[in-house]
Amino acid sequence: MLGACTTHDARRPAASADKPRPLTVARLRTMLEQGAAISTIISEIDSSGTIYRLTPDMRNRLRSDGMPSAILSRMEETYDRAIRRDPSLATSDAKWIKVGDYWYGGAPAGWPRE
Repeated sequence: MLGACTTHDARRPAASADKPRPLTVARLRTMLEQGAAISTIISEIDSSGTIYRLTPDMRNRLRSDGMPSAILSRMEETYDRAIRRDPSLATSDAKWIKVGDYWYGGAPAGWPRE
């Protein structure tokens, strides 16, 4: 699997101590490599409040790198639910944080929880 950089994009501030950090793609890969059950990883995605904004190329790369379809589907669902609630999220980077090659939203980006 390809490793993802864990540095924050210079345009966005790093997560503060009171704001949760995104459950990154790199962390998901580590959990898989360490043998975590898919159901455990999905529960972590849900409890983290992380929203994953994946391009079609990213989805294809994750799939070809071995990301289980159940995890990839949950990642996609987080985005679909967020866009249904606020369609403007699909057209602006303003409410997203970038870590490595991936964009994350939700609680780690300061969004209110559902």
